[in-house]
Amino acid sequence: MSIEGGRALSICGNHDLIALGSMGFDRCWYQAAHALARTRERLGRRARRYLETLPHHASLGERILLVHGDLDDPQRYLRTPKDIAESAARVRYPRARVVLHGHTHERRVYRVRGAAIDRVQLTPTIWLDVPDGELLYVNPGSIDAQRKPEGARRAELAIYDSARETIDLVSVPYDDEVTERRARGDGYRMSAASKLAHETGRALARVPRWLMG
Repeated sequence: MSIEGGRALSICGNHDLIALGSMGFDRCWYQAAHALARTRERLGRRARRYLETLPHHASLGERILLVHGDLDDPQRYLRTPKDIAESAARVRYPRARVVLHGHTHERRVYRVRGAAIDRVQLTPTIWLDVPDGELLYVNPGSIDAQRKPEGARRAELAIYDSARETIDLVSVPYDDEVTERRARGDGYRMSAASKLAHETGRALARVPRWLMG
């Protein structure tokens, strides 16, 4: 998401599409599937209409491309140099120099120089002086830190400064305990018993049949 002239420029992600029912649960982690099923039940008309208007990708000027996972697949994870190379080959915007993406919940920056893919050391400020023929992939992390380890749960975001041509990577604290307590109270988290039953079932499914008698 970015702010242009006081309005939010937003794109849809896989969870938005799943909540709308236009994408299935088959590639979802089971706890996310539970929360999204609850979201489908409670999604109001106004929220639904808004989500239905969101594009799968957008651009800031000609140089910055916004995607969730990948340009053609919001559920595609870009974690490795191979992932980045395959994604860069599909970027159909010849003037694009920066791809801002999410989905993995992991803050990373990669630079694409032809066939060379280099992971860039993270610094608080990233300068967007990207030469022609190169691409910079920037993942600012995740606002929701529920998947982060205990003690490291901070909301991660990026601030784009169009005057300086920079991206600042920012992490801010938030009340994770209150957020999770509200999510549990509203039915967006599996109960301990349901989680145990599900994980037990998954473990048993992996046991060879001959061992089960």
